Amino acid sequence: MANAELKSIDEYEVFLTERMTAWSPQQRVALAAAIAEHWLPAYESFSAEENWGDPASLRRSLDAVWSHVQGRTLAERDVTRHIQQVEEITPHMDDFDAEEALIACVAVKEALRTCRDPGNTIPYALASALGVFEGLVQEWPADPASQTRVWKKSVVRKELQAQLKLIEAIDGLAHFDGATVEALRERIAGLKVKAPARPKPKKPAGITNQTLFEQYRRQLESDIKGQVKGQDEPDADSYLFAVTYVGYWFGRYSRRLQTINGSYGRLADEQGERALMARNRALDVAEKDSPQWDDEVRSTIEMCLQNNSKLNIVDAGSVETPHAYGPSMAPIVAGRETSGRVGCGRLEAYPRLGKPPTGSLGSRRSAQEERIGSQRTRVGRQTRSRTLLEVDGRSDLSLGSRGRWNRLAGSNQ
Repeated sequence: MANAELKSIDEYEVFLTERMTAWSPQQRVALAAAIAEHWLPAYESFSAEENWGDPASLRRSLDAVWSHVQGRTLAERDVTRHIQQVEEITPHMDDFDAEEALIACVAVKEALRTCRDPGNTIPYALASALGVFEGLVQEWPADPASQTRVWKKSVVRKELQAQLKLIEAIDGLAHFDGATVEALRERIAGLKVKAPARPKPKKPAGITNQTLFEQYRRQLESDIKGQVKGQDEPDADSYLFAVTYVGYWFGRYSRRLQTINGSYGRLADEQGERALMARNRALDVAEKDSPQWDDEVRSTIEMCLQNNSKLNIVDAGSVETPHAYGPSMAPIVAGRETSGRVGCGRLEAYPRLGKPPTGSLGSRRSAQEERIGSQRTRVGRQTRSRTLLEVDGRSDLSLGSRGRWNRLAGSNQ
């Protein structure tokens, strides 16, 4: 029957059923295997593009069907095992946009089902052929007029033409051996499906360094203002005070990490991001002083770092591990004040936290200079694009200076 004479999928179903009724079970299984062979390259392309799936496993399952066609019967348990293996490597449409790969997997499963009962091969071979059209058109219309329009689609006509060629080839085969099957597969190779190239999704526009800096500033101002006022502070030399200080550091550091790694929006300055992280690590490596923590405080801090690094809240699982997103607790508490480092204020009253620092809170600029710098930034007087290293904020944003932060860090205001 000519391609043009089949005016709907219903007519094709009738035609295919009549043709297969006169066939042997081997011919019916061979048609299902040929359709799966025709679509297998689509799965291979999908797997290579997405780095997911197992084309070799799908190939083995299809080869088992071809062996069945040649007389090496597949036992029921083997059919079930192969179907399960195919299901495990079938892409889910919630995770991938891969209709062609899904069609290939379904075709192999239907081909495997034709191997179960020689007397009941037509329904599965029919499902293998018609299932491809249903995969190509996700919602097949119910009314005849709409079905006719869909049947005329280019992608549907191409598949119909390919299947008719497979039917013609198998119709002329009386028996199947290794040479016959190999010749048939070579013929199918000329009809291989080429999966359409999908354009890679474009990344959203990255945010600028200045926007990043202002966003970070607003978050910290909100965090500081949100501190509970008037509550009792733990004793200065208590273990509870040390743990409270660690909590403040974790809050600040995680903000920096999420800002720099793009959790709050992808950064446009990717080169600057990498340079900033490298500089932060280098600064931590250069620190030689370490706080004089007692064993209880140190073990608690180490445990907190280990647990939070596993949750990706921080990137370093130890005080000694170089931190990529800002100063670690060690140099802050030890009170070292190098270029661009955040000091921690006067902690001489808190011996359990570490040695007394020599510098003041934040950068060496006064509080008035801090306010003026912030105002200039907000009114947009910046005349050039600042690099991420310049708006890093290690020296621009202090640990805070109001309420309970006075006890913690000793403000100069």
